[in-house]
Amino acid sequence: LFIGSIASGFIASGFMRGKLKLFLIITYSIAAVVLCILLLILPAPWKSDGSLIILNDDSSTVTKNVVLNVLIGIYGFLLGGTTAAAYELLAEVSFPVTEGTSTTALVFVANATCLIFVGIGSWVNTTWETSLSLVIIVSSLIALFFVREEYKRG
Repeated sequence: LFIGSIASGFIASGFMRGKLKLFLIITYSIAAVVLCILLLILPAPWKSDGSLIILNDDSSTVTKNVVLNVLIGIYGFLLGGTTAAAYELLAEVSFPVTEGTSTTALVFVANATCLIFVGIGSWVNTTWETSLSLVIIVSSLIALFFVREEYKRG
């Protein structure tokens, strides 16, 4: 996450200045693809055997671990960088509302979402986590398409 935050800061401010919405759409889209791949290779409630289906049983444990770690690393790298970009885009589109107010609203929504996940965590086991993450990413992508990107802060 940390390296993704630093790298995406350079990418967003250097190559995609004034295009935060596009930056977020690209990173969320790649993250959704990674989650779809993870859904195929991780145990899921709809799979009866719960085994990895892309990596067959003949694959070594090291190979399986490398594939999983690379995919999870890419996902963390991408989402680590989107946090700052989402705050910045929110500050831009909600201007003249102060940054403190708009970011507090975003933190409130994020904390409410976390509270919901903590509440349902006792009866939704870990096999649903990837699916729920995919739902959140796709929901964020859909919401981004309704955002009108205007840079008013100067």
